[in-house]
Amino acid sequence: MSKRRKFSAECQLDNERLLSRIRELHEDSRCVLGAGKMREDLVKVRPPALIAWLD
Repeated sequence: MSKRRKFSAECQLDNERLLSRIRELHEDSRCVLGAGKMREDLVKVRPPALIAWLD
């Protein structure tokens, strides 16, 4: 069984902010915002947790 490293405090905070933004977008769209539109909005904001995934 492999051990996973714990996220740094900074990384954990970035992830929490990202999740909060995703939830906000989802709620604002009345739960109908698709993955494509969600990604478009997140690319504009470029939260640190996404930078590695988007580049």
